[in-house]
Amino acid sequence: DYEDLMVLKVSNGEKASDKAIELAEDVSAYVVTPNRSKVYYVSDEELYSINGKKGGSPKRIAEDVDSYGLAMSGKNVAFYISDGDLYACNNGKSGERVLSDCEGVSNTPNGVVYAVDEDAVYASTGSKKLNKVAELDN
Repeated sequence: DYEDLMVLKVSNGEKASDKAIELAEDVSAYVVTPNRSKVYYVSDEELYSINGKKGGSPKRIAEDVDSYGLAMSGKNVAFYISDGDLYACNNGKSGERVLSDCEGVSNTPNGVVYAVDEDAVYASTGSKKLNKVAELDN
């Protein structure tokens, strides 16, 4: 039903393990760190982190998280939107606000995270810090 988040060990894209491990249920969005150590997922508008290789007990990071507002940098930093503000976190710990009144966040396959507010576009290549890359004309 695509709402359960599962992990399955596969060797070189050929042979899968016999059983998938369920990490979480009722998942609306998720991102995985490049080193696969953490999975961040949204369930019932709450953000959780969990071990990406073994599962285990999830840790709740934030409430009121938008499922469309979740992105992962190339350096294991998860960005998420909660109550209109953009937060960044890593190592499964609580996030810190990095941008107020964020209208959206996304990432590219090379790990660059882009965020937009009313006036500008910002980018981060890995750290929690955002750099303004363009002004928007209103």
